[in-house]
Amino acid sequence: MVIGACYLAGALGTVCYGEYASTRPAPTEQVEVEVGGDAQQDSKPSVGPVRQNAFQVPPPKEPAGSVTLRLYEAPLPNGVTMTQIGAVEEPANVDTDSVAPPAQRASTAEPASVLATSNVVYDLKAFQRKASEYVVAVRGRCAKAPGTPSCRLRLTLNGGDLTVMSFSDSLSVQSRVIRSAQLNPQGNTIGLVSMGDSALELTHLSLMPLGYSAELNIGTPSARPYLVSGFYDDEADGNRRAAWSSGERSVIAIAIAPQAANQYEVRITGHAIEALAPLNVEARLNGKPLGVQKFGAGWGYYTYQVPAGVLQKGTNLLELSYPTSVRPAETDPGSGDERELAVRLEKVWVTPKDRAKVVPN
Repeated sequence: MVIGACYLAGALGTVCYGEYASTRPAPTEQVEVEVGGDAQQDSKPSVGPVRQNAFQVPPPKEPAGSVTLRLYEAPLPNGVTMTQIGAVEEPANVDTDSVAPPAQRASTAEPASVLATSNVVYDLKAFQRKASEYVVAVRGRCAKAPGTPSCRLRLTLNGGDLTVMSFSDSLSVQSRVIRSAQLNPQGNTIGLVSMGDSALELTHLSLMPLGYSAELNIGTPSARPYLVSGFYDDEADGNRRAAWSSGERSVIAIAIAPQAANQYEVRITGHAIEALAPLNVEARLNGKPLGVQKFGAGWGYYTYQVPAGVLQKGTNLLELSYPTSVRPAETDPGSGDERELAVRLEKVWVTPKDRAKVVPN
């Protein structure tokens, strides 16, 4: 009788679940939610490039409401993919995030896309609203010669206009802060409307909750929309996910709604390439100097103080500068790595100073 009762309960459970599943909205292929990972201590950092698909440790879930969409590979509602630009295969030493001169832009290894039509609408799957405000960010560039008029893009949400974004010839992240009330728990649509200019190249669309602190898991696809420039591809070093700097400058966009009464800190997990360690890393936030920290050859934890009034609501630009970079092939006879490396970063936090006593993993 016990076995029979269990069998009957299982059958009823299957039927009930089937009824419940049939009422849920069908998942959309247009949206890809990416996630980040936690740091683990390793004995010595590696240097050679490792693709992200080599990661073995499943990363934790991203905060509810976060959406990352790689525009160059996202299918459109009619099954047409946005025209892919700059997807030519290049050697590993090519900087995938630097902005090439107009004449060379077609050969850059970083994929981008142009709008297949003048108005492209993406259906975002439903999510639980966990914040009072969100930031919508678009990463891209205008494929015109420097000094010419910028490319303009109108952003819409659920059929209503949000803002008009302007992109120059340099890769940038343009964003808009929206209220939670503007989002529909049952689903939303974000439209990209070209303002009569076909030279606009886009890479990512992101929707992120806006809080009084911010965290980026560099080396994961969810952070890539906010890596403005100066980074190579995402990599793995043991259980860590990270990305090497490219050249002597890296720029990161930080989305945050700071509390005016709090002092803030920028905290970074990273290390310098062994050939240059210890390496002075200068940080600026929205153009204001934060100071210099010496990055060692092993994974370390570094803190910069943020002066009052520097942070603003929305996206803030964190710039890291390095006095020099080096090609591993020039210092290691057994290496064929021709990339120009200085530091590798794993995580970036921007948090109130009074909360910084707890050191993240």
